[in-house]
Amino acid sequence: MKKQLFTGGHHYCVVCHNLEESVAFYRDVLSFRFVSFAEEKTDTENIRFAYMKNDILLLALIEPEGWKDEACEWAAAGLNHLCLICGDGDATEAMLREKHGIEFESIEDEPDWKCLFFRGPNQERIEIMEIRSEMFPVIYTTPNDSPYIRGMGHVGIFSGDYEKSIHFYCDVMGFEHLITFEEGGPDQPFWNKNAVLKCNDAVIELLCPLQHAVVREKYYYQARMQMTLFGMKPAGTVHDAAGALGAAPEIEWIQKEVDFLPDLPPGNDIEWVSFRDPNGFLWEIVEDIPRTECAREAK
Repeated sequence: MKKQLFTGGHHYCVVCHNLEESVAFYRDVLSFRFVSFAEEKTDTENIRFAYMKNDILLLALIEPEGWKDEACEWAAAGLNHLCLICGDGDATEAMLREKHGIEFESIEDEPDWKCLFFRGPNQERIEIMEIRSEMFPVIYTTPNDSPYIRGMGHVGIFSGDYEKSIHFYCDVMGFEHLITFEEGGPDQPFWNKNAVLKCNDAVIELLCPLQHAVVREKYYYQARMQMTLFGMKPAGTVHDAAGALGAAPEIEWIQKEVDFLPDLPPGNDIEWVSFRDPNGFLWEIVEDIPRTECAREAK
């Protein structure tokens, strides 16, 4: 049996125009709990962080001062969507419309599922899904019985090469390939071949456009412009996981063995490394240290 490199997801990153507005949106609209603020200053840039949590997902909101408009544009274009699970799609749709004035880009209301698509304050694409059928494999962990947001669903990312991506995530990173399906069609606005992959509580949906090479190349270019997509928790240490991945020719290492935040208590430095997958998306391997210990508490 292949040694497990990761125990699951650690965090998901959203690039922000305005940190305070984004905190309010994810707290008031999507029921995330605020954890802490942090700040990283160098001679050339200043990056502000806010950490939010629900029962499964740690959300890292990032505002890079000086180039946040470009960063938000790149991230919104390169990433397809963040999916959260709800208990009652009809009740969630009504709540979001009436209480928060959400305008939906699209709604899929089928016997087996209901999906609500809309944009966050930074133009990040968000999906909220109710699963109505037992035909789906056991994919998601939902630790509460709320009719609204229950927890993390998946992260949807574009794939320029379906077979290469399946090999990378399954054979290199250790994800389990659960299902493959097509959506849309040649006469529809989109036509994708999708795969759902899982590593404990981390679930990703690969979307491979089937139209033509120009579309795939466009997504690949946009993916290479964005900031970190997802952080993974190593089963051992960061060095163990990075060392195991180090021989994989598919990986392009970006940064290794870096202290994550400058204002940590002595001895609590978080080690992390970042790399690109075959589609150009940025990933991190990061130690699972509680954020309340490593980031400055809000007052």
